Amino acid sequence: MIAKGESEETEVLYILDWGYVVFKNQLSIFSGVLYVSERILGQLADGDCEVLAEGRDDLEALIHTIFSFRFHENHKMLQDLKRHDFCEFRMFWSKCSDEYPTWKAALTAARSEDYLKLKCKFKELISNSYLV
Repeated sequence: MIAKGESEETEVLYILDWGYVVFKNQLSIFSGVLYVSERILGQLADGDCEVLAEGRDDLEALIHTIFSFRFHENHKMLQDLKRHDFCEFRMFWSKCSDEYPTWKAALTAARSEDYLKLKCKFKELISNSYLV
């Protein structure tokens, strides 16, 4: 949702619901999202067909998605990974977060559900032109 107040000259983007977590804190069948969280990838790598998704998984998937839109070459590499090689996905995301400290800080905030820190990291990413 994009909102613009009467006294504001700039638009503000509000992310209301990323929608990755279908049933919070309930087992559900994995749907194959490329931007899945590290925690869910761990469950899948252990052979679980059903995963227990939490709000932090939603936030991490959001960070991964935005990262992929920003870094097109990495997104192409992500798309080339074997769909059920969850260890390979884990290595991919780990390498990406190690290479980009600001993104790693955003992931850390997402994983701990620290919304204030995540908001600050989003502002930092935007002000540093990471999203253009």
